[in-house]
Amino acid sequence: AERLTSTNLPWLLPLSVPIEREAGPSGAFFVPAERVPPGRRFLLSLGGPAGRGGGSFPAPVSRERRLNAEIYVMFSLAGLVGCTATHSALVPLDVVKTRLQTDPARYPGLVEGVRRIYSEEGPGALLLGAGPTVVGYSWYGITVYPGYELLKRFLITGAGEIYGEKFHVPLVLLAGALATIVACVGVCPAEAARIRIVAQPDFAPSFPATLQRIADEEGAASLFQGFGPLAIRQVLFGMMKFFIFDSFADAVFKEFPQLAESAQSQLFVSFLAGAVAGLAASVVSQPADTILSKMKQEEGISFREAFKSLIDEFGIQGLFLGLPSRCLWATPIIAGQFFLYDLLKNTLQVGSEDLNLFFDVLSTPSDFIIL
Repeated sequence: AERLTSTNLPWLLPLSVPIEREAGPSGAFFVPAERVPPGRRFLLSLGGPAGRGGGSFPAPVSRERRLNAEIYVMFSLAGLVGCTATHSALVPLDVVKTRLQTDPARYPGLVEGVRRIYSEEGPGALLLGAGPTVVGYSWYGITVYPGYELLKRFLITGAGEIYGEKFHVPLVLLAGALATIVACVGVCPAEAARIRIVAQPDFAPSFPATLQRIADEEGAASLFQGFGPLAIRQVLFGMMKFFIFDSFADAVFKEFPQLAESAQSQLFVSFLAGAVAGLAASVVSQPADTILSKMKQEEGISFREAFKSLIDEFGIQGLFLGLPSRCLWATPIIAGQFFLYDLLKNTLQVGSEDLNLFFDVLSTPSDFIIL
């Protein structure tokens, strides 16, 4: 804990608020009250004569310290472990989900899909696409989590104290969207290869060979053919994932503040909020996911043609083919991701408590003046 001084008080105030020291040995300092945002005025005591601070502060004050490149590297490492571990563990479910979308007549349900794949192709078929999954989601974890952490802080801080609070929700959604677009650049070719491997197991013997054959026969640009629908799917998913996670976790801690008192209970809230976020994000992004799978199944088909084909054949419900299995897939994945992400952040000492500066304002003399 630190005492409030004219040196560290600016850390708790916007950069636009000036601090001026009083001449002489008193050590008092001046703060223009009209320049202090309403949300920060609890820092300034109005007791005493002539506006001098004579009262006491009601509670300790804290603020997140400035983050440097090393901290964002730690975020990247935590995201890498969280994403690769969870996506790798659920590759078999991802295989069944893709088959349900690309050939629903042959694979009518999740359980039947597992049985058919296992009996006809062997247990190894349930691990199809593991290579692209590990590579693609390693990139995803390295970029999307630190990207969101950086962009959220940048956008909210850039909007200022008042507008950052007023437009908090759209700024958080925008941060999730922008971070996800960057992540899609690496995920797109890996996802194209994964879907081709799962839908056509005999297409090529390995992940690199799949990439090479697609590039040779269809052109390297075809690896990014589905970037539009992939970006739409992932952006919708990413926006909802981060927003629901933050909102749900904040609501839980507000309702049950005792859950914030230990690392174990905080991790439990992270897991629970991640599960809710994964479920909600799956429903919102499912149509784009189904269209993307259709485009990869039928070479050369456009987004509009894939959409029309699904509607003509199955009706509006065709856009939600495989939704139960995707919810079953995404809920534990996102829950596990946020759990591992927060666990690794705590282990690497870049968790929320590690990044907060606490000021012992109860023992700080109220020796500054509001002008």
